[in-house]
Parts: sequence; C-alpha cells; structure tokens
Amino acid sequence: MAVKIKAQTRGTGKHSILTDLRNEGKVPGTYYGRKIDPVTIVVDAEELRAAMHTDAGSNVMIDLDIANSPLKGSQVAMIKDMQKNPITGEILHIDLVKVSMSEEIHATVPLLVVGEAAGVKVGGVMQHSIREISVKCLPGALPEQFEIDVTALEIGDSIHVRDMATAEGVEILDDPDEILVSIVPPAKEEEVEAVEEGEMEVAEPEVIGEKKEEEAGE
Repeated sequence: MAVKIKAQTRGTGKHSILTDLRNEGKVPGTYYGRKIDPVTIVVDAEELRAAMHTDAGSNVMIDLDIANSPLKGSQVAMIKDMQKNPITGEILHIDLVKVSMSEEIHATVPLLVVGEAAGVKVGGVMQHSIREISVKCLPGALPEQFEIDVTALEIGDSIHVRDMATAEGVEILDDPDEILVSIVPPAKEEEVEAVEEGEMEVAEPEVIGEKKEEEAGE
C-alpha cells in the first residue's frame, strides 16, 4: 500500500533558498521518470521520515500529490536516491522516480538473520556479511525483507543465495553461489597464542651511528 505524501513544485533557486527550505522543515527533491519532464519539488521532512519508517523502509511506495504541477492526479513513486548530512542524518535532498505498477523494477531488499545457530551454541562463529539482496519484480510484489533461519546450521554449514525461497514473480539477481551465512570453527588456542607471541616480538631499532663506527673500525 502506498503512503501519501504531499509535495509542491519549486524553482531551482540559489543554495541559500534551499537552506531556508530545510530550516522550515522541508526537503527539496526531484521527481522524474519515463515520458515525463523532471519536476523540482519540495516535501515535508516529517511526512518523508514517517513514510520511510514503515516496514518497507526505503522501498516504500509513495502516492505523491504534487500541487501546482502540470502532471494530472497523484503519482506513484519510489525513492531512487537521497543525500543526508553525514553528521546529523538530516535528509538534504530526495530523488523520487515514477513507478508503473505493471512494469518490473530493480530494488534491494534487506536480509534478516533469525534464530541462533546450533553450531554457534557449541563454540562456532557465524559469518554474515551480506545485508541486502538485489531483486527484480513488479512494484506490488516487492518484499519488505527476506528472512533466513539459521537455527539448524552446524559448524561447517552455510546458506547460499540459491537456497533462498522467494514469492512468485520475485527474481533474485545476485550470484546463486554467493554465501549469505556460514558457521565456521572457532580459532584454535595454539593459533591465538602464536599470534599473541608474534605481536609481542618487537625488532630492536638499528643504530646507524654505531653501525658506521663498526665499519670504520674494520
């Protein structure tokens, strides 16, 4: 279900104008897509944050109502890109792209690991580096997230992309052989001790002056 957000058209203006808009709790942005001219817009920051805090996250479907726009009716859009302040997290700019409910889109879906692996309970270590899965599907079929249950995994077991179950009409684009989660043995105590001993060994600095005196004496 799409989340309704109201927007207004705006001029391209100077940087100071954009700063004023942000100070007023607004987010400047651009709406664009196939067969339409890009429209510079401004949306309410609170409305945008609320939309992004639904279960769909940044993949939320937006019912965009643009006042003073030549476009007729509300527009179905998705977040294509955004710029954030690296310190405060404030959204500085948003790009919204037109979406057709009858045309497939490419998107990334969060990957959530659930359960405690049996191998971890006996000392194994879970390795999990992939946080998102790339998919292709119709907008209405876009999953909010993927869940993989690791409860039954023993040491030496792993889950690959090919092992994931998906709903009809959702195609995963990532390499089927890519490992999502694996349970590896714990590091051996001897290896840890060897690393620690190696870290403690510090080479003595070479005194250049003494070396020259030795060579001169020879």
